[in-house]
This record gives sequence, C-alpha cells and structure tokens, in this order.
Amino acid sequence: MGWRANYRWIRSLSEQQYPSENMGKKKATMKEKEAMKKIRALPDVIEVYHAKRLTEAKTSKSRREIDLIVLKRDRIVLVEIKNYAGTISMVDGTLYQNGKSRGWSFATLSDARKRLVDIMRETGIHLGTGEIHTVLAMLGSGSVDESVNTGHHITQTAVARSFRELNDSLNIPISEEAEFKIEQINAIRTFFDMCGTWDELICANSVVVEGDFLENQTINSWREFYQQGRLHNTRGWLFTVLFGPNIEVELTSWNGETSLQSVDPNSAISLQVPGSHKNVISLQFDHISGFTFGYQRLPKWEEITLMQTLEDNSKSETAEKGKAGKVRGGEQKQKFRVGDVISDATVAFHHKDGVLFQLTAKQKGMYFLSKMQPLQAETREMFMRVGNPYAVRITNIKQRAKNTLIEVEILD
Repeated sequence: MGWRANYRWIRSLSEQQYPSENMGKKKATMKEKEAMKKIRALPDVIEVYHAKRLTEAKTSKSRREIDLIVLKRDRIVLVEIKNYAGTISMVDGTLYQNGKSRGWSFATLSDARKRLVDIMRETGIHLGTGEIHTVLAMLGSGSVDESVNTGHHITQTAVARSFRELNDSLNIPISEEAEFKIEQINAIRTFFDMCGTWDELICANSVVVEGDFLENQTINSWREFYQQGRLHNTRGWLFTVLFGPNIEVELTSWNGETSLQSVDPNSAISLQVPGSHKNVISLQFDHISGFTFGYQRLPKWEEITLMQTLEDNSKSETAEKGKAGKVRGGEQKQKFRVGDVISDATVAFHHKDGVLFQLTAKQKGMYFLSKMQPLQAETREMFMRVGNPYAVRITNIKQRAKNTLIEVEILD
C-alpha cells in the first residue's frame, strides 16, 4: 500500500462499526462469577463449573449453556442466575420483567437436565442414587413477586431470591442413600473438564463478543494448538503511514507456552453469535485485539467411555432379581426384547397420550396413560420430571414400516 492508503487505514480504525458493549450481559456474567466464587468456598462443594456447553453449537437450541453447575457428593445442581432489576413476575411459568416476557421457564433447566443425563449415560456414567437438582437464582436488584415459583416442579427444584437462599437451595434434604461413589465423582469431573464454553472475540474497542468461530484453515490450526491470541501492530504511527501495518499475534498454547506469528491484516475472522445461525460478526485481524477459544475440540460423546456402568459390575444383583438382561442406555442402537429393563431411561416429553422416555441415544419408548394408575396419570408432570431417570421395562414392541414403536412401564 502507498502512504495515502496507509493513512486511510489508520483513519478506518476509528470509523469501523464495532459491536456495542452489552452491559446487561457483562453485569450478568460478573454476577455469575461472583456466585461461583462464593459457592466454591462452601465446605461441602467439590467443584463449581461456569457456562459449560454440553453439545456442539450449530443451532439456537444446541447453544444452550448452564450458568453454574455445582458438584456435591450426593447431587449435581444446575443453577440459572438472573440479574434482573425492576419488578419480576411469572405468568404461566414464564418469567416477566417489568411486564415484558423474558422467554425463560423451568423447561430450560429441565431440558438441560435431560441432556446432561443422556450424554453422561452415553459415556457410561450412571448417577445411581445421586440426584440432579435445578435452581433459579434471582440475584439482581429487582423485586421478585410471589408468582415466581417452581410451579408443578415440586421436587428437586427451588427458587432463590438471595445468595443465602441459594445456599439453602444447594442443601435441600434428600434421601440418606443419595451419594456418588468415588468412581462416579472422578468420571463426572472428567466429563465436565471435557465440556467446552464459548469462544470470545475481543474487538479493537475492547468489547468482548461470545459465540463460535466459523471454521477456516487458520482458525482450525490455531484452535488445535492455542487457547488464546492477542494482536497488535508492531509499527508506530509514522512507520505505519510509510510502510503499512505489521499485525502480529502473540499466541498462548493450551500448555501456557507463547509464540509469535505475523498475520495478513486484510484477513478476516468470523464469529457466529448465540441465538441465530444468521447472526455472524466478521472483522479483519487489524480490527480486533484478541480472541480466546472456549474449547480445543468438542468431544464425540458416543465414542467416549469414562467409566464402566454400574450394571456391568453387578451381574449377581441382576441375577437375583431375575430380570431380563439390563441394557446400557447410552448405546446407539439396541435390539430390544419384551421384558428388557433399562435402568436409567430419562423422561423426554409429556405427550397427550402418556410419557415419552429416552431409552438410548436413538430410541424412545412410551408409557401410555391407559397403563397408569389414575393418580399417577393426573400427577405425571409433577413427579415425572423431564430429565429424571427411571428404571423401565419393555412391555410391547410393534414394527411399523421403518419405525419401531416401543411401550414401557415404570418399575417400582
């Protein structure tokens, strides 16, 4: 470039349209990290995880993250933190702020609970007597109306209006038998360590944007070896006018080692923002100051085994019960037979005809209303929470064209 072009480049830095600072998101993240620090200091907490991603982010649904995940010796607690101001209410189970819907309900946490149980099961982690609880923590300055409650989610769920109440919610009394084994705790910790979080793009105006970097040759090679990069122009104002910018990136590896690389200032980096596959931010390298990768690689859970299933280690117990062979729920495809028992099928959906259970990663079974006791049918949404694991038995299998219809019943 000539000196005029170089001068225009310098002026373009101040004229560039950068994303604006999302102060609401920034304050919410600060509140989440503040709560994480306080919870981590509690004596009975093993670990606290922030903004963990369970699956690859390709659609708005798969992009859901969990604000905080608390691991204790007898339970996992999924915590959704809201930093709302003003008047907070709930209408038909949906949160409202100052009369405007925020589009959040406990169904979000129920969905996260189900995905967590299903993915863990794929890796061989069965929770056994341990439980998964959910908490909505209203930690902002807003006034929380009495209408904000757990609704029909009456077990393993709580609403906290302060950190003290959040602490209490982490200690809701549960069965004395509820406890993770050491092997389970180690596998669960490994599981969460393997989960990713958001990528971050730091614009030249210091605004941080979260999302997923779109793949290209440079990004793919950097993600494999480096966790973050910081960019700067090595030339001063005068030399930039005369010779053009020289953009250099200081890369920090996943092991903490640093190295320097020069990059083409005209090359661009693109970030897909959460919520819509069409919302993409693209900036040239000379208009960003840094980036951070939220994960080195997202695991293919179906290919990973973190522990042997408890059922595999208790064949004698299975024989004593006289059950048909138990099936590991995480396997991709099973040839089921009537009488087979799935020890950790999860509630997937409440259908007008009954309750749909996730039996494996690819197969579901229906517990029909007609096969339930009247009281069980009336209270199914209250007690059969989405994401809760149950032992079910295959009662009927029907082949229809390419589909297999499976009927199940819950074991007492």
